[in-house]
Amino acid sequence: MSPREIHQARRLALQVLCVIDVQGADGWHTIGRFMGEQPDSEPVRNRAAELARATFEKRTVWDESIVGVSHRWDLSRMGLVDRNLLRLALFEMSQPELTPVRVAIDEAIELAKEFGAAESPAFVNGVLDAVWRKSQPAEEAPVEPPADLAG
Repeated sequence: MSPREIHQARRLALQVLCVIDVQGADGWHTIGRFMGEQPDSEPVRNRAAELARATFEKRTVWDESIVGVSHRWDLSRMGLVDRNLLRLALFEMSQPELTPVRVAIDEAIELAKEFGAAESPAFVNGVLDAVWRKSQPAEEAPVEPPADLAG
Protein backbone atom coordinates (compact mmCIF):
# COMPACT_ATOMS: atom_id res chain seq x y z
CA MET A 1 0.00 0.00 0.00
CA SER A 2 1.15 3.52 -0.69
CA PRO A 3 1.70 6.02 2.15
CA ARG A 4 -1.45 7.83 1.03
CA GLU A 5 -3.49 4.61 1.22
CA ILE A 6 -2.08 3.80 4.64
CA HIS A 7 -3.03 7.30 5.79
CA GLN A 8 -6.55 6.76 4.43
CA ALA A 9 -6.75 3.45 6.31
CA ARG A 10 -5.75 5.18 9.57
CA ARG A 11 -8.29 7.92 8.90
CA LEU A 12 -11.04 5.36 8.36
CA ALA A 13 -9.93 3.29 11.37
CA LEU A 14 -10.17 6.39 13.55
CA GLN A 15 -13.74 6.97 12.38
CA VAL A 16 -14.63 3.35 13.17
CA LEU A 17 -13.06 3.60 16.63
CA CYS A 18 -15.04 6.76 17.38
CA VAL A 19 -18.30 5.08 16.34
CA ILE A 20 -17.54 2.05 18.52
CA ASP A 21 -16.51 4.28 21.42
CA VAL A 22 -19.93 5.94 21.29
CA GLN A 23 -22.05 2.89 20.48
CA GLY A 24 -20.13 0.32 22.51
CA ALA A 25 -18.97 -3.11 21.38
CA ASP A 26 -22.45 -3.82 20.04
CA GLY A 27 -21.80 -1.19 17.38
CA TRP A 28 -19.55 -3.53 15.40
CA HIS A 29 -22.58 -4.85 13.53
CA THR A 30 -23.03 -1.44 11.88
CA ILE A 31 -19.40 -1.15 10.82
CA GLY A 32 -19.69 -3.50 7.82
CA ARG A 33 -22.31 -1.29 6.26
CA PHE A 34 -20.33 1.86 7.09
CA MET A 35 -17.19 0.40 5.49
CA GLY A 36 -19.13 -0.64 2.41
CA GLU A 37 -20.29 2.95 1.94
CA GLN A 38 -16.73 4.33 1.91
CA PRO A 39 -15.22 5.31 -1.45
CA ASP A 40 -11.81 3.89 -0.50
CA SER A 41 -10.39 0.80 -2.18
CA GLU A 42 -10.98 -2.63 -0.69
CA PRO A 43 -7.36 -2.93 0.56
CA VAL A 44 -7.73 0.43 2.37
CA ARG A 45 -11.02 -0.62 3.93
CA ASN A 46 -9.56 -4.00 4.95
CA ARG A 47 -6.49 -2.37 6.53
CA ALA A 48 -8.74 0.12 8.35
CA ALA A 49 -10.86 -2.72 9.72
CA GLU A 50 -7.72 -4.56 10.90
CA LEU A 51 -6.36 -1.43 12.59
CA ALA A 52 -9.66 -0.65 14.28
CA ARG A 53 -10.24 -4.21 15.53
CA ALA A 54 -6.69 -4.69 16.82
CA THR A 55 -6.78 -1.29 18.53
CA PHE A 56 -10.19 -1.94 20.07
CA GLU A 57 -9.22 -5.40 21.35
CA LYS A 58 -6.35 -3.97 23.40
CA ARG A 59 -7.93 -0.64 24.30
CA THR A 60 -7.60 -1.29 28.04
CA VAL A 61 -3.82 -1.67 27.58
CA TRP A 62 -3.65 1.59 25.62
CA ASP A 63 -5.91 3.33 28.13
CA GLU A 64 -3.60 2.32 30.99
CA SER A 65 -0.65 3.80 29.10
CA ILE A 66 -2.54 7.02 28.45
CA VAL A 67 -3.69 7.37 32.05
CA GLY A 68 -0.17 6.59 33.23
CA VAL A 69 1.19 9.78 31.67
CA SER A 70 -1.81 12.12 31.66
CA HIS A 71 -2.01 12.81 35.36
CA ARG A 72 -4.44 15.71 35.14
CA TRP A 73 -6.73 14.22 32.53
CA ASP A 74 -9.22 11.49 33.22
CA LEU A 75 -9.72 9.34 30.12
CA SER A 76 -13.45 10.08 30.07
CA ARG A 77 -12.71 13.84 29.99
CA MET A 78 -10.58 13.54 26.87
CA GLY A 79 -12.21 14.34 23.59
CA LEU A 80 -13.59 11.39 21.64
CA VAL A 81 -11.20 11.97 18.74
CA ASP A 82 -8.16 12.51 20.95
CA ARG A 83 -8.81 9.38 23.02
CA ASN A 84 -9.21 7.17 19.95
CA LEU A 85 -6.30 8.73 18.11
CA LEU A 86 -4.10 7.98 21.10
CA ARG A 87 -5.30 4.38 21.18
CA LEU A 88 -4.70 3.92 17.46
CA ALA A 89 -1.24 5.48 17.60
CA LEU A 90 -0.27 3.38 20.62
CA PHE A 91 -1.32 0.25 18.79
CA GLU A 92 0.90 1.21 15.87
CA MET A 93 3.75 2.24 18.18
CA SER A 94 3.60 -1.24 19.72
CA GLN A 95 4.67 -2.65 16.35
CA PRO A 96 7.68 -0.57 15.31
CA GLU A 97 8.71 -3.22 12.81
CA LEU A 98 5.56 -2.35 10.83
CA THR A 99 5.25 1.36 11.61
CA PRO A 100 8.17 3.37 12.95
CA VAL A 101 7.29 5.15 16.19
CA ARG A 102 7.96 8.60 14.69
CA VAL A 103 5.60 7.82 11.78
CA ALA A 104 2.84 6.69 14.14
CA ILE A 105 3.18 9.90 16.17
CA ASP A 106 3.34 12.14 13.08
CA GLU A 107 0.27 10.47 11.58
CA ALA A 108 -1.65 10.89 14.83
CA ILE A 109 -0.77 14.59 14.89
CA GLU A 110 -1.94 15.00 11.29
CA LEU A 111 -5.25 13.27 12.05
CA ALA A 112 -5.63 15.42 15.17
CA LYS A 113 -5.30 18.51 12.97
CA GLU A 114 -7.99 17.17 10.67
CA PHE A 115 -10.50 15.81 13.18
CA GLY A 116 -9.64 17.21 16.59
CA ALA A 117 -9.98 20.51 18.39
CA ALA A 118 -7.44 23.32 18.06
CA GLU A 119 -5.36 21.99 20.97
CA SER A 120 -5.60 18.33 19.89
CA PRO A 121 -2.34 18.12 17.90
CA ALA A 122 -0.24 19.39 20.81
CA PHE A 123 -2.13 17.23 23.31
CA VAL A 124 -1.79 14.07 21.20
CA ASN A 125 1.89 14.77 20.58
CA GLY A 126 2.56 15.35 24.29
CA VAL A 127 0.80 12.20 25.46
CA LEU A 128 2.36 9.95 22.81
CA ASP A 129 5.81 11.38 23.45
CA ALA A 130 5.40 10.82 27.19
CA VAL A 131 4.23 7.22 26.71
CA TRP A 132 7.13 6.54 24.37
CA ARG A 133 9.69 8.08 26.73
CA LYS A 134 8.25 6.14 29.66
CA SER A 135 8.62 2.89 27.71
CA GLN A 136 12.31 3.48 27.01
CA PRO A 137 14.93 1.99 29.29
CA ALA A 138 16.24 4.55 31.74
CA GLU A 139 19.66 5.83 30.82
CA GLU A 140 22.22 5.15 33.44
CA ALA A 141 23.27 8.22 35.37
CA PRO A 142 26.90 9.15 34.89
CA VAL A 143 29.00 7.56 37.57
CA GLU A 144 30.96 10.01 39.67
CA PRO A 145 34.60 9.03 39.99
CA PRO A 146 35.80 8.34 43.52
CA ALA A 147 37.01 11.49 45.30
CA ASP A 148 40.62 10.34 45.24
CA LEU A 149 40.50 9.98 41.41
CA ALA A 150 38.68 13.22 40.70
CA GLY A 151 40.97 15.90 39.30
